[in-house]
Amino acid sequence: MTAMAVAGCRSDTAGPARPPTTVAAGVRLAGRPVGGLSRAELTSVVQEGAARLYRAPLDATVDPATGGLWPALAGQSVDVEETCRRVLAAPPGTNVDYVLTAVPPAVDNAAFPLAPVYRGRPEKSEVALTINVAWGQDYLPALLRILKEHKVHVTFFVQGDWAEKFPRLVEQMAADGHEIGSHGYSHPHMAVMSNAEIAAEISRTGTILKSITGKEPSLFAPPYGELTRQILFTAARLGYRTSLWSCDTIDWRGEPPDVILARFQKRVTAGAIVLMHPTPATVQALPSMLNYIEKQGWTPVTVTKLISPY
Repeated sequence: MTAMAVAGCRSDTAGPARPPTTVAAGVRLAGRPVGGLSRAELTSVVQEGAARLYRAPLDATVDPATGGLWPALAGQSVDVEETCRRVLAAPPGTNVDYVLTAVPPAVDNAAFPLAPVYRGRPEKSEVALTINVAWGQDYLPALLRILKEHKVHVTFFVQGDWAEKFPRLVEQMAADGHEIGSHGYSHPHMAVMSNAEIAAEISRTGTILKSITGKEPSLFAPPYGELTRQILFTAARLGYRTSLWSCDTIDWRGEPPDVILARFQKRVTAGAIVLMHPTPATVQALPSMLNYIEKQGWTPVTVTKLISPY
């Protein structure tokens, strides 16, 4: 009889294990003790947290003051069922975080192809650093080294005729993971050019940059920051989003690094797009600029990352 009873409990004949109905001792949910709670009690706690953590998505729109894009921003919600499952399955004494899911916006950035980008959403706590490159090749290696040391990726807007002369530097930018955008071919005043002339400047540069990096640019920074409807329309027709800035370091004037740093600190905000150039003063100021961004709790990113909903 005993042998038969033991045989009846063999694991290969047992049914599937039932999910736990009580949270193990010492388990915490995002730091809150939930050990010993029943499934129903845990569900109530998770639903309470879900209400607190929910963030509604923000649709893309156009700023009426500037005509610039206010990028879309995804919201977030808590997956109550999956969070409960993970808490109930957690070993004693462990901490489990809420399982968050993205809530996509109803209107994304593609709805406004003609809206230029001046800044991103401050809610993301990010700052995009951009470097316009039409000269300054002697200082780019140092800039690239500093960015690599800080593990930061930026957006380089590269002029086409410069890229033809210094393809190895463009290759290095791309190899280091930086975003490469177009700055036109020859730095003309596009405000007085025809659509065809503007298109030729942008298309020629795109071809050059793609031949060097293997990737077609998707962002265009107009020379001198000049902006007309013709420029916006032509860039959009070619598949480019026009990018400008909200924080200008004015580092091309030959001022000392401390002046550039002070100007940057005064003007930069969460969501800013910062304009820089490869100058010796920028090389000296950049480490302090990156440290300042970090102290504010912001993350330096590319323009594409800044305006992404996620």
